[in-house]
Amino acid sequence: MLAHLSHRALGHVLILLYCLSGLVSVSYEVLWVRMLSLQFGVSIFGVVITVSAFMAGLGVGSSFAGRWIARRTVQPLLLYGLLEGAVAVLAMTMPWVLQHIEASVTDIGTDSGLTVWYTLQFLAIGILLFLPALFMGMAFPVMLRAIKITEVSLGRIYGINALGAAVGAIMPLLLLPRFGWLDAMHGVAVIGLLLGLVALYLAWSCHQYYHALQNDPVVDGFSPGKRTLFAYAGIGAAALMLEVGWTRLFGMIFLRTEYVLAIILAVFLAGMGLGSVIAGRLKGEKWFVLMPLLASGFSIVSLWLVPFLSVWAEASRENNFVTVLVLQGGMLALVTFPVTLVFGAWLPLLAKRFGDDSETGAILYGVNSLGAAAGALIAGFLLTPFVGTSATLVLASLLIMVFGLTWANNKKAWIAVPGLALAAYPVMSMPNVEQLLPQLYHGTKDVYYHEDAISITHVVEQNDGQRLLLADLQRMDASSDPAAVEVQKNQARLPLLLHPAPKNVLFLGLGTGISAAGSLAFPGLQRTAVELSQGAIEAARHWFARVNDNIADDMQIVRDDARHYLMTNRQHYDVIIGDLFHPDLVGRSALLSVEQFQRARQHLTRNGVFVQWIALNQFDVESLNIVLRSFKQAFPDAIVFVDAFRMALTGSNHYGTAAALLANLQRMMTAQQQAATGGEGPWT
Repeated sequence: MLAHLSHRALGHVLILLYCLSGLVSVSYEVLWVRMLSLQFGVSIFGVVITVSAFMAGLGVGSSFAGRWIARRTVQPLLLYGLLEGAVAVLAMTMPWVLQHIEASVTDIGTDSGLTVWYTLQFLAIGILLFLPALFMGMAFPVMLRAIKITEVSLGRIYGINALGAAVGAIMPLLLLPRFGWLDAMHGVAVIGLLLGLVALYLAWSCHQYYHALQNDPVVDGFSPGKRTLFAYAGIGAAALMLEVGWTRLFGMIFLRTEYVLAIILAVFLAGMGLGSVIAGRLKGEKWFVLMPLLASGFSIVSLWLVPFLSVWAEASRENNFVTVLVLQGGMLALVTFPVTLVFGAWLPLLAKRFGDDSETGAILYGVNSLGAAAGALIAGFLLTPFVGTSATLVLASLLIMVFGLTWANNKKAWIAVPGLALAAYPVMSMPNVEQLLPQLYHGTKDVYYHEDAISITHVVEQNDGQRLLLADLQRMDASSDPAAVEVQKNQARLPLLLHPAPKNVLFLGLGTGISAAGSLAFPGLQRTAVELSQGAIEAARHWFARVNDNIADDMQIVRDDARHYLMTNRQHYDVIIGDLFHPDLVGRSALLSVEQFQRARQHLTRNGVFVQWIALNQFDVESLNIVLRSFKQAFPDAIVFVDAFRMALTGSNHYGTAAALLANLQRMMTAQQQAATGGEGPWT
């Protein structure tokens, strides 16, 4: 039936095929971010690694295939179908491969520090994701070759693909709650396989259309020079710096990070798709002046609007997930859409300037993607820790202006650069907490701020002098309120009282150090705390020292991921205490898994006690049941203590009962009993 398609109708079929291909490709990307966020326990790492590997693969694949296919007599749809199928197969096997990679990296990095462990994982997983992205990148010039016999332009096929990708960014958010990560990945991969089969059928049924094309000599267009390639790579780097920065910034004040990434990706791609389609109608050199001014200007406007967006998000009372997605996605679109329109228009306009042939388009797309990969790495691991998210966004805006004006014939446009810098200067720093969350933290003042590639830590002081530790603004880790202090200290008192003679204790999570201070009633105790956030470590040492009794001076503090520490450390402990890990923050739920509980058990002495604290107000019933079942799998004889909304899951090889606690107290002198229970007695 398809053998009788006209060239025009074939073009429409290829547009639909490549639109769905964009949907599938970006669905993979969002699902991979989710996968790596669980793997690393740190959301921004998952974002940066996935995006950088993804863009590097696209860049290398497009650059290589653009030159290769133009000089080969190959049926493009046959190759395209094979590439789509290969990506789907790789996506289906990804979970299995990842498990083996994690085991191998753990074995190799057993005696390594946190940085080496993350680097090893970064390299291993980056290579794993690079391969399917390489095939996706190769598919772009192959499709450009396929549409050469139709009436479809580069701008149109690129734009439609991006619009499909925008839908693909949102699709996993709808699939994940209903089907889970693994089934969602397999479902998307099945769609990818079907697309590959359709392409193979088209290659067979329409093969006569491509005979003449295969024998056509390639006519080189006006190849873009090194200056253009470097500038367009710079545009790609700046674009991904914006994406990473916006994900970090709006991830604090909106939904959690992978949801914000999906929304920003959807807005990014929708804008790029529409911009690419519109670019076919744009004429004149004036657009090479206007586009960098528009993109840079609106990037700076996004920073000025952050406090207003945060206030709006805080005041929003919507509980329906889909409604929240639509509302917050709409707000992000208002802020970022003008910038993404410009990004989408650049490729077809540049390709038109330099010959509008498939090889030129592929090369431009390739260098832009490679620049994007570099931009993601620079933003995530270099600029964010040293200058902060806001300054990273400002720098990206300035780079867009500088690189974008490369193709402007009007030199007067450069006058706008210092003006943009002046407009950006006031928003180079993060707004204070009271501005961002005026309802929740009205009247507070910022006393400490720390940002690195892992998290953003704030310490704010209230009017009454009480201090709060905030992690990424998404939760309050701890408070110096007197009543809260005693409750937090009980998180160390209970576990230590369950053991008759604890000699050492391991705290998985330090926070403010107030909980650990509850252990000071036990003389001669060796204390170790594992804390991933450098900001939290500094806060415990300096800003909460007066309420944690300078506990940092009486313990060893290790900056590490709690999972990595238990994987690589060989020491055993009488008592291990798991902090209140918020299950809804990406990666923290991995600290409440069967594997993590089993690791803790392996590090207990023969009669050791492990206590994992749970905040009941942070769980729905289903999630709580999952954690309880997981704990019982690691500790079949586990018991539970409940104090208001706090629950202590207690596992031990021998001790850990209420009766044992009372017996342990009876062996203490009266003064120590008072200190060990905070003066409240054993029943609390």
